[in-house]
Amino acid sequence: MYTLEEMKNMREMYGFSYKEISEKSGLPISTVQKVFGGLINRPRKSTLEKMSVAFVEYDKKTSYVVEEERYCGVLSEESAKYDSGYYDSGYDFGDKKNGEFTYNDYLNFRLPEGKRVEIIDGYVYDMSSPSQIHQIIVGDLYSEISKFIEKNKGDCFVGMAPFDIRLAAGNDDKTVVQPDVFVKCKSERKNKISEGGPDLVIEVLSPSTRKTDLTIKMNKYCEYGVREYVVVDYKNEKVIRYDFEDNCLIDMFDFDDKIPILIYGGKLKIDFGKIKEHIKKMKDIWEDFE
Repeated sequence: MYTLEEMKNMREMYGFSYKEISEKSGLPISTVQKVFGGLINRPRKSTLEKMSVAFVEYDKKTSYVVEEERYCGVLSEESAKYDSGYYDSGYDFGDKKNGEFTYNDYLNFRLPEGKRVEIIDGYVYDMSSPSQIHQIIVGDLYSEISKFIEKNKGDCFVGMAPFDIRLAAGNDDKTVVQPDVFVKCKSERKNKISEGGPDLVIEVLSPSTRKTDLTIKMNKYCEYGVREYVVVDYKNEKVIRYDFEDNCLIDMFDFDDKIPILIYGGKLKIDFGKIKEHIKKMKDIWEDFE
């Protein structure tokens, strides 16, 4: 059972309406309104238990938001020492220890053909081969953003993995990432595509990158000037948008929504319903599409 304060926080964060809570909990909407409005000073335990039902299923699906990082903080190097499962796999990374690698070392890694890694705070992280669904989503996102920029005669650059972004170039240069999709617009402080944080980053979650995308990379993107961070969780058909310019405001969307992109003032809306239909079409055609 959640406390009333926890439910208030989740309602505010995810935009639940009183009607939704009423329908999921089985409580009258008037009771829900009174509890959240503070008109009932000490709600009964049975009432809170019923209200919790409205949140628990949703919370399980989005536990990566509730239980992981909910802020734009900066992880220390110690906090970044998650086991990548790759550094000790027998590949040749030279003489340096994990945590000491720089961009120059990264360029000289001797890896099998097709294998990709990132380094974050000097630590090596594996990038497993993406699934077909992952590639459909990345390709559709790249296409939609490219069309919008071209239609509006914009000069921002849209890129997709594999493309190296040196977030800390000119500083410690120990972080090199390959965002699934990114947009970078030129400014006085941003005059190189491959150096510094993009304006928009979109990461499509996969089992091997989920933890990194939702913690370490999210914090790095915030630290190095990314304005908007969008995380696509196709397994649960959810999209999380972090507005780093507005106190890391979090918005949650479904795969049936048209999601406004903030760096363009909401004029660009990504129709995830179309992406969902594209995935369904491919599943109907190919037996091994996953």
